[in-house]
Amino acid sequence: MYKATRDFLAARQRHTEFKLQTPTVKRIGGGELGKCFENAMAVVNRGKEEGIKYVALSGWLVQPYDKKNNCTVIIQHWWNGDSSGNQFDTSPSVNYSEEYVLDFGLYDFIRANFERIKSNVAMSLLYQNGNYELLVDPETMGFKSVSELRTEYLFRYEEDSN
Repeated sequence: MYKATRDFLAARQRHTEFKLQTPTVKRIGGGELGKCFENAMAVVNRGKEEGIKYVALSGWLVQPYDKKNNCTVIIQHWWNGDSSGNQFDTSPSVNYSEEYVLDFGLYDFIRANFERIKSNVAMSLLYQNGNYELLVDPETMGFKSVSELRTEYLFRYEEDSN
C-alpha cells in the first residue's frame, strides 16, 4: 500500500462513520473516460434489465507518488459491486497502478444532499508535503487548501460560484 494511501485513510477516517476499505477491484473496461458515475450507473441499470443486482460504489483512486512534482493525486471515483462481493470497474484508466479506497460516506452524503450538490462526483485531491488541496477548477487546475477531509468540504454546492 502506498504511503499516500495510508496517510489518506488516516486523514479521511476521522471524518466518516463508515470504515474505509481498500478493496480489490477488477478492471473490465467498456465505459467512457471521465464518466465514472455514468459508467457505474449504466451497469446498475443494465443489471436491472437483466434481473441482476449491481450496486454503484463510491470512493477514491490514489495514484502513485509523482516524484517529479513531489505530490500524489487522489481522484474521487465510482465503480460497481455485485451480490457476491466482487467489485469491478468499467471506466478506462491511464494508470493501472492506482489503489482503490471504498468510502461509503460519500455515497451516504450524496443521498442526503442530492438537491444541494452540483455533482455526484466529489472534487479530487492533491496531497503534497502532508497537506491536501481540493481541485476546485479542473480547467485551470485551480486548487484550494483544505484543513480537514470532512465530507461536506469535498463537494461543490449549487449556491457556490465555482
